[in-house]
Amino acid sequence: MEIKKYLVIPANGLGNRLRTIMAFVFLAEKEKSSVQVFWDPTQACPGTFDDNFAKIKNVEFIGKSTRSNRQILIVKKEARQ
Repeated sequence: MEIKKYLVIPANGLGNRLRTIMAFVFLAEKEKSSVQVFWDPTQACPGTFDDNFAKIKNVEFIGKSTRSNRQILIVKKEARQ
């Protein structure tokens, strides 16, 4: 049986991104699954997650150059305007 994996695409500034990521980290811990985070550096939030923070257990940060052939459940939070 394959373990469920969430793909999270957080948006906006650092606080919103961290809140979204941590919500899925807690959900993944409860469901014994893992999280992939697509971190797209922006002007409001430059650099990568690893540039500023320690690694999070069962969380993989990916970017435009990362490829994944695994089956994942995609969850996207739309940016509020």
